Amino acid sequence: MKVAFASTDKIHIDQHFGRAEEFYIWDISSDSAEFSGIIQVKSEGDDEADRIEARCSGLNDCALVYVAEIGGPAAARLVAKRFILSRVKIEHLLQIRWKNYSRFYKELHHHGCAKP
Repeated sequence: MKVAFASTDKIHIDQHFGRAEEFYIWDISSDSAEFSGIIQVKSEGDDEADRIEARCSGLNDCALVYVAEIGGPAAARLVAKRFILSRVKIEHLLQIRWKNYSRFYKELHHHGCAKP
């Protein structure tokens, strides 16, 4: 399962969804977590719906999206596209989050949260 993090430094989840220019992608399975790459998103145009759609399209392969903040319209759009959205405080570190990735992955499947 692919998970996206809105971050400026690959460590902290510190970006607002609408201002994030990069999302760091990790592949998570029941026994591993591996950095997969970076999705870059351009913030061009005046239309908010177009900017939201550009971000959603770039994250289409991801099951979860972690952000520091997100506006209502963007959150609604992600949920409508069946993403699992998690807003976390800046002090949550990616490194800490993935120390227990196996348990995290199993919990997601147990609750039916992971995309097939």
